[in-house]
Amino acid sequence: MKHSSWIIYLLIVFGIAQLLSSCQVMYMPNKQNVPLFKAANEIQVAIGPFDFQTAYSINKHLGVVANGQFQSFWGTKTGLKDTVSSEYSRSVTRMVEVGAGYYTILRDGLNFQAFGGFGYGKNRVEVDIQDQHSSQILDSYSIRANTTHFFIQPAVGFTTKPVDFALSCRVVFLNYFNFENRNYPLDQLYSNAFWEMDKNSYCFIEPALTMRFGTKNAKFHLQYIYSGLLGGAVLSYLPFRINFGLHVNLFVPNKK
Repeated sequence: MKHSSWIIYLLIVFGIAQLLSSCQVMYMPNKQNVPLFKAANEIQVAIGPFDFQTAYSINKHLGVVANGQFQSFWGTKTGLKDTVSSEYSRSVTRMVEVGAGYYTILRDGLNFQAFGGFGYGKNRVEVDIQDQHSSQILDSYSIRANTTHFFIQPAVGFTTKPVDFALSCRVVFLNYFNFENRNYPLDQLYSNAFWEMDKNSYCFIEPALTMRFGTKNAKFHLQYIYSGLLGGAVLSYLPFRINFGLHVNLFVPNKK
C-alpha cells in the first residue's frame, strides 16, 4: 500500500510538471469517461481540476455520458532576442461533449463497454511579451478557433468495492473553424503548426489507463492518457496528460 501511494504521488507530480512545461498548444485531450456500469439506472459523477463528467445507465446494456473540460495552463520563456524580455503564454480549452454506447458484464466484475459521441469546444492561445525589469507589456498577440469532434472509445475493465481498473483507447476526429488571428507572428504560426489548421482534419489515437481507489460509492480517480496524432497533418498539442479527482456513484441500484 505504501508503494502504491508513492506511485500515485509521482504520477500526479509528473502530470503537473507536464502542464507547467508545455508550450503553446491548441489541443489538450480531455479525461476519458469510463463508467464501468454494473446495472441499469446507475448515476455516476466525476469531478477533477479540469473536467466534469456524468454517466447514466439506461438499462442493462445501454448508457449515456456527458463531459465538460475547462483547462488552462501557462508557459514562460526568458531571455528572448534582446535578452531583456520574457514571453508569457496561456493556452485555454473549453469543451463539452455527449455520447452514448453499449456495455456488458463479461463475468463477475469484468466489464466491456464502447461509447461514441460528439463534442464542441473553443480554444485559444494568448501571448504577452514583457520587459523583465519593469514588467511592462511590450507586445501581445493571440489566436483562437472553435472545434467540433467525434470520438469512439472502447474499454475493458473490472470493478470491486475498493478498486476500479480500466484500459481504454479513444479515437478522435477533430476539425477547427472560425479561426481568428490577432497579430500572431507568421513564423510562430508555422513553427507551432497553427498555419491553416482550419483547413485540415486531425485524427488522434489516445490509449488511457484509469484507476479508482476508495469505497463502493466514492473513489479517488487517476487517469493517464497518451495522445498521438495520426496522418499527414501536424499540430502543436499536449501528448500526455494526468487526470485526478473524485468519482462518485450517486445511485447504485440493489441487485435482485
